[in-house]
Amino acid sequence: MSDIWIVHSHDEHYINYRVEKGPGARERVIEMILGGHFTGCIDRVDRYNVDEHIADNMSEDIAMALAMRIVESGDPPSDQVRDLIEVELGVGTAIPAAA
Repeated sequence: MSDIWIVHSHDEHYINYRVEKGPGARERVIEMILGGHFTGCIDRVDRYNVDEHIADNMSEDIAMALAMRIVESGDPPSDQVRDLIEVELGVGTAIPAAA
């Protein structure tokens, strides 16, 4: 399966995107988001299956994976990650609060 993952983000000046493909792309996307490699607000995460010509919005799936990692680690998320989780999973999502 040939998946291409695209993370769409924006700040006050630019619309940005980052493309990841190949084995482990989903994991790399999660690590990049947790690592703060995006500026501004993350708008959505898409996965394109090139073989089957299918596109899926994976924002909720990625937000759930981020929330689970944050709960496991016990560390509060960055504002950017918190905002993505709240938009995709709801404001009441149980994640550690910032100190």
